[in-house]
Amino acid sequence: MRLSRSSPPVKTAVGLIAAIVITAFGAAPTAGAGESGSTSTIVGRGDVLTTIFRNLGSGNTKKVAQSRRRVTKTKATKKKSAGTNTAAKPAAPACRDLRLTDGELEWLVAALGNHARTPFLDRLSEVLATHLLTTTPDAAPLSEVEIMVRQCGVDLVDAWAVQRLDAGDLESRLARSMLTRLPEPVLAQSPPPGSAVPVNEPVFISIPSQHWHRVDALLTVSGITAEVRAEPFGLRTYTGEPTAVFELCTGPGKPFDPTLGLSARRQATRPESCTMRYRQSSKASASSESWVGSVSVLWRVEWRVGTGDWRSLGTVPRTRVLERSVVELSTSITRIVDPSRAATR
Repeated sequence: MRLSRSSPPVKTAVGLIAAIVITAFGAAPTAGAGESGSTSTIVGRGDVLTTIFRNLGSGNTKKVAQSRRRVTKTKATKKKSAGTNTAAKPAAPACRDLRLTDGELEWLVAALGNHARTPFLDRLSEVLATHLLTTTPDAAPLSEVEIMVRQCGVDLVDAWAVQRLDAGDLESRLARSMLTRLPEPVLAQSPPPGSAVPVNEPVFISIPSQHWHRVDALLTVSGITAEVRAEPFGLRTYTGEPTAVFELCTGPGKPFDPTLGLSARRQATRPESCTMRYRQSSKASASSESWVGSVSVLWRVEWRVGTGDWRSLGTVPRTRVLERSVVELSTSITRIVDPSRAATR
């Protein structure tokens, strides 16, 4: 069922990217330390990291939390001498490497089609193409990598991919920690991937029932138990066209059913259907002959310690980047003239 439509950001490229880094689209908040010294937070592409700090008093827990924060302070100094003022040179912007969440990746995919291209967006496009296209067999698929970006000041200046850390390996490295991994979306598409999509015709998006279920995880350390639960509740789609908007659907969607005897447009009006509709041919795409868009499964994530109240980690998207070729269909109509009528003219 279609819920609502929202336009992608229409800021300048610098302003957009700064907004992405500071306030991610769909990013979940971090739940702070609990009474027992427990934390749960979203890391990477839809992973919930839950940690129990055993034998830590409230003061020590606070110190641990403070030590995890990055605080960067820039001090401007002026050197003064008798009768002479020397202005301090402006400091070079500090740089840091960031691991994108899927919510941030959604925004950047939107920026590829909706904003003037920058060197960073060109670089991001190269990285995505490397892990999306079948013509690069040595590259890991996008589902197996995480996208890293370098931020200097308010600008993003570079992008690259790194292999996702295996959940088991990460848990073995982090004592008293549990990683709850939200699965990558498994999409059913009609028309299927690889086939051209006609302009203004619906593309049915759905998640098979075996991949649409709640995820639960339990961690117990020295008598302290922490639980995480995540439940999918909707889809967020984006075609990737310059005029595209984010659209929300409730539920997992429903595939096109050719046995119903109903046209694709009729089936697209069913409340349970979730469709994407392209408005222009992908030949208008400056970067390729396909539109690069996204489909995200939206998860409602909560956690608690013991039998305490459930605490929300917000809405966490798991995003699948996809590309579709879109064509403009043309029809020719031949006029048949009655010979007897034509002869009288």
